[in-house]
Amino acid sequence: MGGSVIGSESNAALHKLDRLQAGRDHLTYVLRGLAADLDELDRRLSDNAWRCRCQPDADELHGERTALESLRRQLTVRLRGLARQLSELDNALSNLRGQ
Repeated sequence: MGGSVIGSESNAALHKLDRLQAGRDHLTYVLRGLAADLDELDRRLSDNAWRCRCQPDADELHGERTALESLRRQLTVRLRGLARQLSELDNALSNLRGQ
């Protein structure tokens, strides 16, 4: 009877490890997409800055820049939160693997 309890605990730990790893994989995928979005946003901001220098009286460009900067701040906050979650998942996975 003791062997089946140990086997069931081992299966539960493996199942938890699999779930955490799947969560980590998904989170990594989301982070990569978010990083790509931020990279594209940085390109758009750079383009906007260049156009503002070439057309200093273009008010719509300044409005666009404000909107892009706001979006960048929001995405950066989200990226930091997800990176923190990834770190926590990595710690949990490391602890499970060490048992």
